Amino acid sequence: MGNGFSESQLGTTGSQIGSSPIRHRVIDGAIELPISEIAGDISPRVSGEDVSHTRLLAESCSDLPPILVHRPSNLVIDGMHRLKAALLRGRRTILVQYYEGSAEEAFLLSVELNIAHGLPLSLADRRTAAQRILSTHPEWSDRRIGQVVGLDHKTIGVIRGKSTGEIPQLDTRRGRDGRRRQVKKHDGDARKSASKGGNDENLSAHEPAPATKSDATSRRGVEGIAEPHRDSILTNLRNDPSVRFSESGRILIRWLEASPRTAEDFTKIAVQTPEHCIDSILSIANYNAEKWAILAAQLNRRKR
Repeated sequence: MGNGFSESQLGTTGSQIGSSPIRHRVIDGAIELPISEIAGDISPRVSGEDVSHTRLLAESCSDLPPILVHRPSNLVIDGMHRLKAALLRGRRTILVQYYEGSAEEAFLLSVELNIAHGLPLSLADRRTAAQRILSTHPEWSDRRIGQVVGLDHKTIGVIRGKSTGEIPQLDTRRGRDGRRRQVKKHDGDARKSASKGGNDENLSAHEPAPATKSDATSRRGVEGIAEPHRDSILTNLRNDPSVRFSESGRILIRWLEASPRTAEDFTKIAVQTPEHCIDSILSIANYNAEKWAILAAQLNRRKR
């Protein structure tokens, strides 16, 4: 059916995707779909909905462009805020454009579109997206993944290096031009150094220095659980529908993701904090620690 929107207005077509190889799986034209049939979203946004952005869209006088939906699953690829805005407007249906690719391709397209337009992805969103793409496309080069998620290739290399137990470490990588290339030896050395917490010259200058022996005893007190276990817990929580599709669950994931991952991260922050900011940050850190302790106590009571 006719939709009354030009290609540039759809938000999921034309120049905003550019020459993406997954672009051709977007079906032309939009249809009216009952909102009740939408099953959720394939969003790279760790923190979920931005309520203020939703209200801004709902209060605008213009018609909102169609949302993009993964046809096999009925999950929103792009336009979750537009969907929420339609609900605020009292709408029962919404204009939808369908995408026919795989779930992995749908996530890639969601990242591309959210990077290209609309509400910007946070750094945590982009790093989480990079980790997921590394797990589904380990053969892709750091530069290729960096281009998709909007991060420097050195940052992707560090994320890859810290995920050696979860992501296959291949001898070749496929670049942005589609060609496979041999991984240089120093790249492998950098990955090994990163996974051990080392400070290799090939790593980003912003990465923390190696932990000293005196830090080892504080690591247990600071982190509580080993980092690999922490990562698996966060992955399970992100994939749990009861967490992912609830506002409180998405807020919780955002809080957990924002916490420094290792003792070295805490040390780096403590060392690099400007002298005149120490008192302010210390007061907030103590306040947050107290609130986390309250949450832990409440959860412990529920276990009894």
